Amino acid sequence: MIKLPNNVKYIIRRFEENGYEAYAVGGCVRDSLLNREPKDWDIATNATPNEMRTVFTHLVPTGEKYGTMTLVLKDENNNQNMYEITAYRQDSSYSDGRRPDNVSFSKTLHDDMSRRDFTVNAMAYNERDGLIDMFSGAEDLRNGVIRCVGNPEERFCEDALRTMRAVRFAMRYNFAIEDKTLLAVRKYLPRLDVIARERIRAELCEMLLALSLENRRYFDIIVRQVLPLLWECRKCIQNNPHHIYDVYEHTIHAVAETPPVLHLRLAMLLHDIGKPACKSTDENGVDHFYKHPLKSKEIAHGILNELRFDNETKQKTLILIEHHDRDNHSVPPSRRVVARILRDLGEELTEDLFKIKTADCLAQNPEYVQPKLDALAEARDLAAKIKADSECFSIKDLALDGRDLIELGYSGAEIGRLLNACMEFVLDNPDKNTKDDLVEFIRKNAAENGSKQL
Repeated sequence: MIKLPNNVKYIIRRFEENGYEAYAVGGCVRDSLLNREPKDWDIATNATPNEMRTVFTHLVPTGEKYGTMTLVLKDENNNQNMYEITAYRQDSSYSDGRRPDNVSFSKTLHDDMSRRDFTVNAMAYNERDGLIDMFSGAEDLRNGVIRCVGNPEERFCEDALRTMRAVRFAMRYNFAIEDKTLLAVRKYLPRLDVIARERIRAELCEMLLALSLENRRYFDIIVRQVLPLLWECRKCIQNNPHHIYDVYEHTIHAVAETPPVLHLRLAMLLHDIGKPACKSTDENGVDHFYKHPLKSKEIAHGILNELRFDNETKQKTLILIEHHDRDNHSVPPSRRVVARILRDLGEELTEDLFKIKTADCLAQNPEYVQPKLDALAEARDLAAKIKADSECFSIKDLALDGRDLIELGYSGAEIGRLLNACMEFVLDNPDKNTKDDLVEFIRKNAAENGSKQL
């Protein structure tokens, strides 16, 4: 039923040979029962950290205070793998709603399983004893249920982040949250205020990558608590022929249509969050949202900073939000428009822009979608042709550079201005990207302006 990797068998056997017991526990057991490949294999044992050192001499004390040591072993392919080994323990009270005030080690597996969050995570396995399932976790897996071990209010009072974990597991596996557990989730969500933003970010990202129209009902609960400005977008009706949903509903549909790549889904999650602040209604009763990409970018910047996102993810997300509505009326698109997008965003983000634009269209009024999708397909083809023909869409690809301009007598800020002007010239005249043509362009414009400057 569960196939243990050789290294896990070895770790468990070593403990047993030294008079201790040990089991694979938690997520690796859960995922194995679901026929999924576990990311990590964690081991629980009745040996204390000091006793673990008598079994393995090269343990790393990654969380010794909480009974956790890490062992690094090479697998059959000579790859190094890390295995967390944790002593059975009993937790005391959680006065800060995040961590136990004190940890005491236990000699019984039941004590250790009793303190875990959900029944599906409270199972253990080794080859000698088979599956140890004290709280019917396997049955909950078969029935597609997320249920707390014991009293759900106690579990969430101990650590409020478990409310998000319940939703994350439900979304990942498309399970239902058991009624009492769900009531406790709603009650204890406000306690997330005491949880580190980094931990909230990690859970939110997992949910976002798993989001679909089938599992979004639980995601709504999290958005209401963690992203209140986005939740407020439910009140922003879009009385516009291109839309059939309010801003929030459109957002959820757009995210669900987006490939599960973090910065793409983040961009879609926040791409219209500025619309309520930009809404106007014309004399015909039609709603407009002028400059909403810039407002959305501003709000998103604050949210991404608050949740401590890394700079690369922030930068990609904000660029896509800023440009998501760009050239939406260029039907059919022109080579000039696509070349400028390539210039401004680069190849990778241009392809990302096409992906989120596609998702954005699919979440709009179906009556108007197909022409937009056709235009996006044409834009993609144009971008591919521009790249295949090695056309210039970046200053670094110009046939003339700063050193050439210095030889022509230019210096300082003039060089940057001229390179940008040359770039614009080449975007309109792709066959003119030669040094002679660019020098002639510079001299002609300088003569027309009566000076060296354009």
